[in-house]
Amino acid sequence: NKMQETHHLSVCFGLNELLQRRDEAQQVKNLIQQNFSGDFPEEEEMKLLSVDSFLEELCGYHDPDSTVWFLLSPDSHAKIVLGACGATKFPTKNGEKFYIFNLCLDKQMQGKGLGIQFMLMIARYCVRNGIQIVSGTVKRSNERLISMYTKMGAVLNELDSVSSDNSPSPLVRFEANPKQVLENFKFLQRSFR
Repeated sequence: NKMQETHHLSVCFGLNELLQRRDEAQQVKNLIQQNFSGDFPEEEEMKLLSVDSFLEELCGYHDPDSTVWFLLSPDSHAKIVLGACGATKFPTKNGEKFYIFNLCLDKQMQGKGLGIQFMLMIARYCVRNGIQIVSGTVKRSNERLISMYTKMGAVLNELDSVSSDNSPSPLVRFEANPKQVLENFKFLQRSFR
């Protein structure tokens, strides 16, 4: 079964902690560029940025010091990054929320169940740390990721159009309860410790 592999999740608190892990930070930049090629107008300029500047730019309006970075590796000793997720934690009236502003996997690893494994590891982290909601946006055209979020039990909502021609937003918002995500995949839990 391709889902049986056990991988390791490491967590960096704040962009500086990620940047101190130079090799892994470079791999995160490479993964993001690999996965989001053609997705943003400043792409050529972004390629020229240093790892530090690239990841600071990626944080956008999120405070780099309050970001949390999840890195997925083959095991606890490997310095190989197979997946990366950048998120920001903030309070809401319904409890603490994680907003995922970036999630990507090595393209060669996609379609093998690793994305679900990665999200289950992040959901387990959220439950252990009192995070009530995980949310973010996904490109409407990213059918694989939308399918994964739907299987996880996420609620998908259309975003209001921001274009002058009132065309649909290219993004869809997702929101999930991490406890519910783990419950939905209870049958897989034994594989992902």
